[in-house]
Amino acid sequence: MLRRRFTAMGTQIELMLEATPSAIAVRALAAAEADLCRLECLLSRFDPDSELSRLNERGTMVVGRELLELVELALAARERTGGRFDPTVHDALVAAGYDRTFAQLPGRSSAPPLAPARCAGGDIALRGRAWPVGVETAAGTLTLELTEGGLATSGRDRRRWTRGGEEQHHLIDPTTGRPAETDVLRVTVAAASAAEAEVQAKSLFLAGTTAALERANEHGLPVVLVTRDGWTLIAGGIA
Repeated sequence: MLRRRFTAMGTQIELMLEATPSAIAVRALAAAEADLCRLECLLSRFDPDSELSRLNERGTMVVGRELLELVELALAARERTGGRFDPTVHDALVAAGYDRTFAQLPGRSSAPPLAPARCAGGDIALRGRAWPVGVETAAGTLTLELTEGGLATSGRDRRRWTRGGEEQHHLIDPTTGRPAETDVLRVTVAAASAAEAEVQAKSLFLAGTTAALERANEHGLPVVLVTRDGWTLIAGGIA
């Protein structure tokens, strides 16, 4: 197994490739890292020169193909989640205090980093074979076997900070414009792609435990949900 680790997009990224060590495999990993760093320069809201930051500042502009595609996907996700996944909460995030990179926020607090095999506060995209992935729960680590697609986790337990004496977190409820108040601590979703898993994880977090489990079972979304009072619940066909 070839691995390449680096920092980008405010987190630690690890690329894994099941291949015999070779110059071709090493170049493939290097190219993947370069492309992710290129996308960060294009889409970071903390870089005033990024295309996304310029769009946020101007409100209207001609953008490139990749940002246009991303905006279209996000708006389509808003439609099918009934507005829970909303790409237009930038000003609400800034108002809550998330106006710079998380590492620069005063009063920030975050759970300690987990072992590389676990998934918490991050996304996983995979293909090619069955992969065991550890998901952090209230009682320990639950191992899921994924064969294709992606896994995403959204929660209020990692990216949080204090502002005006109140704890804040980065998951904004579009109906209030404030950090969401639900009975969910963290939710992990498996889907056909990492992007769809991210959409569903945020939507189910905002929905609250009861509605999240109902939706997961109705649509066959594999879900691991941890409540704020310490219960771990599974739904959507996880055996």
